[in-house]
Amino acid sequence: MHYVHAMSAPQPPGYGPDPTQRQPGSGQEPRHGQPPSAQPPGYGQAPPSGQQQQPGYGQSQQPSYGQPSGYGQPSGYGQPQGYGQQQGYGAPQAMGPDTTRMARLDPGPSQRFGVVGAAIAGVGAVLVLLAFTVFDWFRSSSNGDFSSGSGGDSKFSDLHKSLDKLKDQIDSAPGGVSKYIDYGVSPLYFSWLAWALLAAAVIAVLLAVIPTPAAAIMRGVGAIVALAAAAVTVWALNLFTVSGPLKTELGSKAPSFSDYLSHSSIGAWAAIAGFLLIAVGALMGPRRT
Repeated sequence: MHYVHAMSAPQPPGYGPDPTQRQPGSGQEPRHGQPPSAQPPGYGQAPPSGQQQQPGYGQSQQPSYGQPSGYGQPSGYGQPQGYGQQQGYGAPQAMGPDTTRMARLDPGPSQRFGVVGAAIAGVGAVLVLLAFTVFDWFRSSSNGDFSSGSGGDSKFSDLHKSLDKLKDQIDSAPGGVSKYIDYGVSPLYFSWLAWALLAAAVIAVLLAVIPTPAAAIMRGVGAIVALAAAAVTVWALNLFTVSGPLKTELGSKAPSFSDYLSHSSIGAWAAIAGFLLIAVGALMGPRRT
């Protein structure tokens, strides 16, 4: 009797053989697709092989290790976009209506007529014109050298006439004196070269301050032309030089470049300053807004 009572007494869950497992000698297996016994496994025991433990209430089911979640499937409400569905790195974004409207409102920096550069160049051109028409280029000296009494006859046009007259006298002198005299660039400068340099500098600076595709190049061209004109003006101040026996005969009265510079007057310096201002105006270029 005690033996029968012990065999019929109820057993706690998890104690005894697992009903889902095949019992030796029973010859029965759980049907395919039929859920196992509703009885949960005992505390601390893993679920039977081939079965997944159902998450409890309020718990989210995590994917098994090595098994990614639904790749590319739309996620639930409030959840971020699935991995791999983001826009590729570096892909250009299409211009929307707002971007197109802002591009029309702000087209970027633009260029306008260079008023400041034109004004500076204009002041320089006026100085050059005054030097060519009004001012004296050399001042008188009382030491009896070449510049004595030249203060009243040293305007631009007077220098041109004086150089032509001097060349005629030296060419007609006996003894071949003309081969010892060098006029440099002075006869050409006070004849037509100075006016040609002024015209070229003014045209270049106008093309430099007008907003055109060639403005960037003309800025450099205008500055180079104006600086070259200033250098030629300094060179032209050396009206003539003597050498050989003629220089020995004249001694201290033989003119030198330093003598010309020391006796130069407002006309020469106004022309040099004017060409330098034209170079500055060309470098200013168009006004950028």
